[in-house]
Amino acid sequence: MYAAFVLRPPRGAGATQYAAALPLAAGIAVAETVAAWLPEGVELRWPNDCDWRDRKLAGTLVEGEGTGGTLDVLICGIGINANHHERDFPPDLIDRATSLRAASGDAIDLAELALCLALRLATWDDICRCQGMAPVRRRWLELSPGARGCRVVVQTGSETIEGVTEGLDERGGLRVRCEGETRVLISGEVLRVRQTL
Repeated sequence: MYAAFVLRPPRGAGATQYAAALPLAAGIAVAETVAAWLPEGVELRWPNDCDWRDRKLAGTLVEGEGTGGTLDVLICGIGINANHHERDFPPDLIDRATSLRAASGDAIDLAELALCLALRLATWDDICRCQGMAPVRRRWLELSPGARGCRVVVQTGSETIEGVTEGLDERGGLRVRCEGETRVLISGEVLRVRQTL
Protein backbone atom coordinates (compact mmCIF):
# COMPACT_ATOMS: atom_id res chain seq x y z
CA MET A 1 0.00 0.00 0.00
CA TYR A 2 1.31 3.41 -0.94
CA ALA A 3 -0.06 6.68 0.38
CA ALA A 4 0.94 10.33 0.25
CA PHE A 5 -0.25 12.94 2.72
CA VAL A 6 0.10 16.69 2.07
CA LEU A 7 0.61 18.58 5.32
CA ARG A 8 0.90 22.32 5.80
CA PRO A 9 3.49 23.38 8.37
CA PRO A 10 2.71 26.11 10.89
CA ARG A 11 3.76 29.61 9.96
CA GLY A 12 6.67 31.37 11.60
CA ALA A 13 9.36 29.97 13.87
CA GLY A 14 7.52 26.70 14.52
CA ALA A 15 7.85 25.60 10.88
CA THR A 16 11.48 24.47 11.23
CA GLN A 17 10.86 22.39 14.35
CA TYR A 18 7.71 20.90 12.80
CA ALA A 19 9.62 19.94 9.64
CA ALA A 20 12.33 18.26 11.73
CA ALA A 21 9.82 16.33 13.88
CA LEU A 22 7.47 15.17 11.12
CA PRO A 23 9.70 12.46 9.56
CA LEU A 24 10.10 10.82 12.98
CA ALA A 25 6.38 11.24 13.69
CA ALA A 26 5.52 9.57 10.37
CA GLY A 27 7.65 6.59 11.35
CA ILE A 28 5.87 6.39 14.69
CA ALA A 29 2.48 6.49 12.95
CA VAL A 30 3.52 3.62 10.68
CA ALA A 31 4.93 1.52 13.54
CA GLU A 32 1.83 2.02 15.66
CA THR A 33 -0.39 1.19 12.68
CA VAL A 34 1.30 -2.08 11.74
CA ALA A 35 1.55 -3.08 15.40
CA ALA A 36 -2.25 -3.52 15.32
CA TRP A 37 -1.62 -6.55 13.06
CA LEU A 38 1.78 -7.54 14.46
CA PRO A 39 1.84 -6.74 18.18
CA GLU A 40 5.40 -8.01 18.73
CA GLY A 41 8.64 -7.27 16.96
CA VAL A 42 7.85 -3.96 15.21
CA GLU A 43 10.81 -1.58 15.42
CA LEU A 44 11.86 1.68 13.82
CA ARG A 45 15.23 1.90 12.10
CA TRP A 46 16.68 5.37 11.57
CA PRO A 47 15.88 7.39 9.63
CA ASN A 48 12.72 6.13 7.93
CA ASP A 49 12.22 2.34 8.02
CA CYS A 50 9.87 0.15 10.00
CA ASP A 51 11.09 -3.41 10.49
CA TRP A 52 9.59 -6.61 11.82
CA ARG A 53 12.11 -9.12 13.14
CA ASP A 54 14.95 -7.43 11.22
CA ARG A 55 13.06 -7.43 7.93
CA LYS A 56 11.79 -4.25 6.30
CA LEU A 57 8.03 -3.92 6.46
CA ALA A 58 7.44 -0.25 5.66
CA GLY A 59 9.14 3.04 4.94
CA THR A 60 8.46 6.76 4.94
CA LEU A 61 9.82 9.76 3.08
CA VAL A 62 9.02 13.39 3.84
CA GLU A 63 9.90 16.14 1.38
CA GLY A 64 9.18 19.84 1.55
CA GLU A 65 8.05 22.30 -1.09
CA GLY A 66 8.20 26.05 -0.75
CA THR A 67 8.54 29.42 -2.43
CA GLY A 68 10.72 32.38 -1.57
CA GLY A 69 12.42 30.69 1.36
CA THR A 70 9.12 29.71 2.97
CA LEU A 71 8.14 26.09 3.54
CA ASP A 72 4.61 25.78 2.13
CA VAL A 73 3.87 22.05 2.31
CA LEU A 74 5.40 18.79 3.42
CA ILE A 75 4.58 15.69 1.42
CA CYS A 76 4.71 12.54 3.51
CA GLY A 77 5.00 9.42 1.39
CA ILE A 78 4.42 6.07 3.11
CA GLY A 79 4.76 2.55 1.75
CA ILE A 80 3.65 -0.52 3.68
CA ASN A 81 4.15 -4.04 2.38
CA ALA A 82 0.62 -5.26 2.99
CA ASN A 83 -0.56 -8.27 0.99
CA HIS A 84 2.65 -9.60 -0.52
CA HIS A 85 3.37 -13.29 -0.23
CA GLU A 86 6.93 -14.42 0.53
CA ARG A 87 7.24 -15.56 -3.11
CA ASP A 88 6.47 -12.03 -4.32
CA PHE A 89 9.82 -10.68 -3.12
CA PRO A 90 12.84 -10.97 -5.42
CA PRO A 91 15.53 -13.42 -4.27
CA ASP A 92 17.88 -10.64 -3.09
CA LEU A 93 15.17 -9.25 -0.76
CA ILE A 94 13.57 -12.42 0.56
CA ASP A 95 15.69 -12.37 3.75
CA ARG A 96 15.46 -8.59 4.22
CA ALA A 97 11.80 -7.76 3.56
CA THR A 98 8.39 -8.98 4.65
CA SER A 99 4.74 -7.95 4.55
CA LEU A 100 1.86 -7.79 7.00
CA ARG A 101 0.27 -10.76 5.25
CA ALA A 102 3.45 -12.86 5.24
CA ALA A 103 4.16 -12.07 8.89
CA SER A 104 0.62 -12.43 10.25
CA GLY A 105 -0.69 -15.15 7.95
CA ASP A 106 -3.83 -13.13 7.16
CA ALA A 107 -4.93 -11.05 4.18
CA ILE A 108 -5.01 -7.35 5.00
CA ASP A 109 -8.04 -5.11 4.42
CA LEU A 110 -6.37 -2.15 2.71
CA ALA A 111 -9.19 0.28 3.54
CA GLU A 112 -8.86 -0.56 7.23
CA LEU A 113 -5.07 -0.25 7.03
CA ALA A 114 -5.29 3.13 5.27
CA LEU A 115 -7.81 4.48 7.77
CA CYS A 116 -5.72 3.34 10.74
CA LEU A 117 -2.63 4.94 9.20
CA ALA A 118 -4.39 8.24 8.48
CA LEU A 119 -5.71 8.44 12.05
CA ARG A 120 -2.31 7.66 13.60
CA LEU A 121 -0.58 10.21 11.34
CA ALA A 122 -3.19 12.86 12.22
CA THR A 123 -2.56 12.22 15.92
CA TRP A 124 1.20 12.57 15.56
CA ASP A 125 0.88 15.56 13.24
CA ASP A 126 -1.11 17.27 15.99
CA ILE A 127 1.55 16.40 18.58
CA CYS A 128 4.25 17.87 16.30
CA ARG A 129 2.27 21.10 15.96
CA CYS A 130 1.31 21.50 19.61
CA GLN A 131 4.23 19.99 21.53
CA GLY A 132 7.19 19.98 19.17
CA MET A 133 10.03 17.51 18.97
CA ALA A 134 10.35 16.32 22.60
CA PRO A 135 7.40 13.85 22.77
CA VAL A 136 8.08 12.68 19.21
CA ARG A 137 11.72 11.99 20.00
CA ARG A 138 10.77 10.18 23.22
CA ARG A 139 8.23 7.89 21.52
CA TRP A 140 10.52 7.23 18.54
CA LEU A 141 13.27 6.04 20.89
CA GLU A 142 10.80 3.71 22.63
CA LEU A 143 10.10 2.09 19.26
CA SER A 144 13.76 1.91 18.19
CA PRO A 145 15.89 -0.24 20.49
CA GLY A 146 18.69 -0.06 17.92
CA ALA A 147 19.03 3.70 18.42
CA ARG A 148 20.91 3.32 21.70
CA GLY A 149 23.85 1.10 22.57
CA CYS A 150 23.93 -0.87 19.32
CA ARG A 151 26.76 -1.28 16.86
CA VAL A 152 25.72 0.08 13.45
CA VAL A 153 26.97 0.56 9.94
CA VAL A 154 25.56 3.72 8.33
CA GLN A 155 25.90 4.76 4.70
CA THR A 156 25.88 8.55 4.28
CA GLY A 157 26.39 9.41 0.64
CA SER A 158 29.91 8.30 -0.19
CA GLU A 159 30.93 7.65 3.43
CA THR A 160 30.42 4.49 5.49
CA ILE A 161 30.41 5.04 9.25
CA GLU A 162 30.71 2.31 11.87
CA GLY A 163 30.08 2.96 15.53
CA VAL A 164 27.73 2.64 18.49
CA THR A 165 24.41 4.47 18.61
CA GLU A 166 23.79 7.04 21.34
CA GLY A 167 20.19 8.04 20.64
CA LEU A 168 18.90 11.09 18.81
CA ASP A 169 19.86 14.72 19.17
CA GLU A 170 17.25 17.43 19.73
CA ARG A 171 16.65 17.75 15.95
CA GLY A 172 16.24 14.02 15.28
CA GLY A 173 19.77 13.34 14.04
CA LEU A 174 21.26 9.96 14.91
CA ARG A 175 24.15 10.17 17.39
CA VAL A 176 26.89 7.63 16.62
CA ARG A 177 30.06 7.19 18.67
CA CYS A 178 32.95 6.29 16.38
CA GLU A 179 36.71 6.66 16.60
CA GLY A 180 36.54 8.43 19.97
CA GLU A 181 34.01 11.09 18.99
CA THR A 182 30.25 11.37 18.69
CA ARG A 183 28.92 12.33 15.30
CA VAL A 184 25.37 13.48 14.60
CA LEU A 185 24.04 12.15 11.31
CA ILE A 186 21.20 14.04 9.67
CA SER A 187 20.86 11.79 6.63
CA GLY A 188 21.92 8.32 5.61
CA GLU A 189 20.81 4.72 5.85
CA VAL A 190 21.45 2.32 8.69
CA LEU A 191 22.59 -0.81 6.88
CA ARG A 192 23.15 -3.07 9.85
CA VAL A 193 22.31 -3.05 13.55
CA ARG A 194 23.89 -5.43 16.07
CA GLN A 195 23.39 -5.48 19.82
CA THR A 196 26.57 -4.64 21.70
CA LEU A 197 27.88 -6.91 24.45
